[in-house]
Amino acid sequence: MLTTEKITKYNTPQTTLVLIAILKAERVTTKKFISPLEVLNIYIEMCQVEDTVKLRRNFMESLKRLDLAGFIKIMDTKTGITITEIGFGENTSEVMENLIYQDPRFTQYKDYVPAI
Repeated sequence: MLTTEKITKYNTPQTTLVLIAILKAERVTTKKFISPLEVLNIYIEMCQVEDTVKLRRNFMESLKRLDLAGFIKIMDTKTGITITEIGFGENTSEVMENLIYQDPRFTQYKDYVPAI
């Protein structure tokens, strides 16, 4: 069973912020797949709004780590990398989002709406 502790224990705080950005991108996109560039833009915007230190070179590493952990599914396509699935086993993206926001370090991002 997925818990808040499992999500935050496996991921660094910055990787968890990348996961939040992915979840926010999923809510605002009308496309079947999510572009890492969309996620990066939301991530940078969240960090600026909340005055959080953002990752520099490790953004793609965070995506790969989330893929390896099973939180997301990344697919290599002709046009580049895309995020094709979000969820962890039986846990939907909504369940994951609710679990993340139970951690006081991330509650400030709950009501955040991306400007894109």
